Amino acid sequence: NGQGINMKIQYKHLLALSYGQAKEKSRPYLNGVYYAGNVLASTDGHLLLKIDVADGAPVIKPFIIPSDGVKAILDGAKKLKDPTIIISESAPVRPDDITREFRADITSPAGGSAVVVFKGVGGQFPDYMRVIPVIDMPADGSALAPTVAVIGFNADTLTRAGQAYKAFMSSEVPILKLTMRDPTSAVLVGPYESGMAGSGDILTGVVMPCRV
Repeated sequence: NGQGINMKIQYKHLLALSYGQAKEKSRPYLNGVYYAGNVLASTDGHLLLKIDVADGAPVIKPFIIPSDGVKAILDGAKKLKDPTIIISESAPVRPDDITREFRADITSPAGGSAVVVFKGVGGQFPDYMRVIPVIDMPADGSALAPTVAVIGFNADTLTRAGQAYKAFMSSEVPILKLTMRDPTSAVLVGPYESGMAGSGDILTGVVMPCRV
């Protein structure tokens, strides 16, 4: 029995964010996808992925879809043509029950459906906005002044970033562009050619450099 609030999530958004999930027993709140309606995010501490949804409405109580729930929803949706994913929160069995349970209804206009039931992950999702660097670009549109520095990046992290943009853009893996404020800060990662003209949704990727 739902509580009357239906939340829509796009298949390509969930697929893109699945590449940023962690696999940590000590920090379970990183093992999934954060859902706030107008913002979705995932991070493992090395890669942060955030999607701003143009037509999304913020929810009163954001939640985290666990990684196994993410996989189950994606598995159910990829078997359908043009799937629609609607998530609703179930009413608690007892008034004092703090466990949040959800149901994902997956349907297709071509026929077929699937249902996934999952429990939200407990814990507080990190303040991802503190991680995203603010880079002031020149007002005239020219390139930033070059900085000489030797930094490294984890190959797996960049590969997952590329896969995330591939899913988000429904394209091949794009050539990635890295934009940094300074050699010690987090680095913005995105497609060299955006290829997202006309799309109001925005995927922001952030990677942490490695010591070399």
